[in-house]
Amino acid sequence: MKVLLRKILNLMIALLIVTLLTFLALQVIPGDPVTKMLGADATAAQAAQLRTRLGLDQPVLVRYGRWLLSFLKGDPGISYSYSMPVAEMLKGKLSVTVILTALSFAMTVFISIPLGILTARAESVRVNHFFLIMDQLFMALPPFFIGILSVYLFGIVLKLFVPGAYIPLSESVTGGLGYLLLPALAMALPRSAMTVKMLRSSIRSQMAEDYVRTARSRGLTDGQILRRHALRGAMVPVVTFLAQSAAEIMTGTIIIEQVFTIPGLGRLFLSSIGSRDFPVVQAIVVMMAVFIILVNFAADLINMAIDPRIRVS
Repeated sequence: MKVLLRKILNLMIALLIVTLLTFLALQVIPGDPVTKMLGADATAAQAAQLRTRLGLDQPVLVRYGRWLLSFLKGDPGISYSYSMPVAEMLKGKLSVTVILTALSFAMTVFISIPLGILTARAESVRVNHFFLIMDQLFMALPPFFIGILSVYLFGIVLKLFVPGAYIPLSESVTGGLGYLLLPALAMALPRSAMTVKMLRSSIRSQMAEDYVRTARSRGLTDGQILRRHALRGAMVPVVTFLAQSAAEIMTGTIIIEQVFTIPGLGRLFLSSIGSRDFPVVQAIVVMMAVFIILVNFAADLINMAIDPRIRVS
């Protein structure tokens, strides 16, 4: 219980630091949102009036405190560019990005875990060489490049879908999910290749331990040893790596949504940076950071359940 409470306290501190650093970082980015909103021809009086209305004339720590309290209440502020609540702008786009991330992560798990176990148990030299080549190939290809190839092959050449013609989930769940499958797979393949390599190495390391030789001497087969003992120990570093993969997939949606023209947080994030719409940028960065921290926290809890020695240490 003490370990869990300490981890929760560390989690809260990390979240507070993330919000502070995010807020401060956006204050030093070149470009004035007031000038962006009013244009270069605005008078000093107009700029001062707008700055006061937006609260930009207050000290930075005062602005941070007000923003943090509002954010905790579910109100991340008002968009500078659209003069509407940021929460309203994010509502529909957040669900698209979350579903895309979840799909990609699920693909990563369902592809990499079986293949990792299969390659770890494979004794054929040809099979090992084949999986090694495929692993290196997919690890070398960045998701956005796989996405571009997918759009060209399946969209332009085979005409299986219309590039850019995203169907909102509110109109058709199957149509919306169908459009997200390719971008999800484009992000999942490189992470799957890395996870397969890690799991394969982790399993083989576990199978070389002394307790495995003892289990063999008692008549257990390698398959039984793997299922009952070795896989549990081998999964500890893999769970941590999968948490990192989930975080990278979430941040990777910023690019992949541009490739497939998906109206998610990524496209809004990039356009908001260009227009210096700081309330929108802050909200998206903090939400992504919270997601990453929570995923790693969940990975710690899973590893503590898998290996009690982590709890003791």
